[in-house]
This record gives sequence, structure tokens and C-alpha cells, in this order.
Amino acid sequence: MVQIFKHLLEVPRPAAVLDGVHALGGALYAHAFPSGHAATSGAMAGALWLAMRGRWAGLAGLLWALAAIGRVYTGAHWPLDVAVGFAIGWACAWAGTRLIPELKDPEATRRWMLWLAMAGGTALVAFHTPHPHTARAFAAAVGLGSLAAAWLGWRRR
Repeated sequence: MVQIFKHLLEVPRPAAVLDGVHALGGALYAHAFPSGHAATSGAMAGALWLAMRGRWAGLAGLLWALAAIGRVYTGAHWPLDVAVGFAIGWACAWAGTRLIPELKDPEATRRWMLWLAMAGGTALVAFHTPHPHTARAFAAAVGLGSLAAAWLGWRRR
């Protein structure tokens, strides 16, 4: 869904519009809106938040906030790109936890969210992306955080 909006709207990134933007890891110029990183981390944080609650939900929110700040700080996105990306991700997490019948059971929901956190965390850590090194390092950090949250959640079972 995010990629469809990116290509339909073709919103330029900060480096394409503003003089003097120092983009960390190399400038990106096109397809800013919405932020795919914010949508992905918003979906992950939303799913963990909705499934786990408590202090682990706060950790999920913190990880998302770091990802969001990172996208704006690196010059890759406008704040609105990140906010809308997050809203899309959160809506997907909400839909996933509310509309899939198997996830009506809290224990099943928790199990699914742990598996998704492990899969998403592994993907963020393991797969190469064409993004700048700083974004890859940040994705790896978020991925490791997701894996740690999944491991801690699994231990609580």
C-alpha cells in the first residue's frame, strides 16, 4: 500500500526541495510520501502494543519513535511522511489484531505477535537494502530490538 502511494503521488524528499540539506548516508530525492520505514515500524510497534500492553508496549512505542526520528534526522523524510506512514502501519496492526478470527484469543494473538516480531526482526537484521549505511544500521538496531522483545515475550510464556 505504501509503495502505491509513493509512486502515485511522487512527493519529493527534503534534499530535492531544500538547499543545504545534509542527508546522512547520501541524499534521496523522490518517493517520500508516505514513509515505508515508519509504516513498517508502526505496524510492528502497533502489533506489539495491541498484543502485549504494559511496559513492553512502551518499548514498542519507543522503538517506533526512534525509527521515526531517524527518518527525519537523516533527511530522508518530512515529518508528515513519517506520521502518515505510522498511521498506515498502526491501522494495519489494528486490522490484523481485530479482523483475523484466529487472533481473537489473547494467547493466540500473543503467539502470532511474537512470531511476527521474530520474523520482522530477522528480516531487518539479515536482508540488505539499497538505503544508506546509516539507515541499514538503524534498521538492524530496530530488528535486534524486535528480536529481543520477542525473546523476552517468549520467555514469559
